[in-house]
Amino acid sequence: MCRWIAATLVVICAGCATVKVQYDSDPNANFSAFEKFSWISDFPLIAPENDLLIEYRSQPIMSATRDILTRKGYRFVEDRREADFVLSFTIGDMGGQLVETSYPPEYRGRWYWRGPVFRPGAAVSYAPGQLRIEVFDASTKAPVWVGYARKDITGADQYNATRLLDDIVTQILRNFPAS
Repeated sequence: MCRWIAATLVVICAGCATVKVQYDSDPNANFSAFEKFSWISDFPLIAPENDLLIEYRSQPIMSATRDILTRKGYRFVEDRREADFVLSFTIGDMGGQLVETSYPPEYRGRWYWRGPVFRPGAAVSYAPGQLRIEVFDASTKAPVWVGYARKDITGADQYNATRLLDDIVTQILRNFPAS
């Protein structure tokens, strides 16, 4: 498992000398109504269908995200139908693109807040080494928040892969409103 975490970090952290974190959110989203969260699907890593490593690459990120949001006061629910918001994430392996159809059907659509977030049939570009966490309102199925980060890792980082991944997810979710 540690090798998979290290391999995931190499992918996530290729590209920048320090952690660069950015956020965006729907200014009309009512985050105060959010109490319970779940994953957008059984495999919340949005990836091309031929990604055979999806489950292994997902687990460390899922664990860190769940722990951080729980500490912020949210409650995780297994049944996504009971959730107020759901999360997905992407890892920009080589700067590829995902088409909107990579998302579960109910979360596809034309979404805007400060510009196009998602457009039907459009490709979404992900920078190499970028970990992106996306939050959707479970009732409207619309994206309401996104945070993403990039970082180069050092040899020492590889020996502390779990801690580094937790730190990166913590920095991404730092700006997500507390419950």
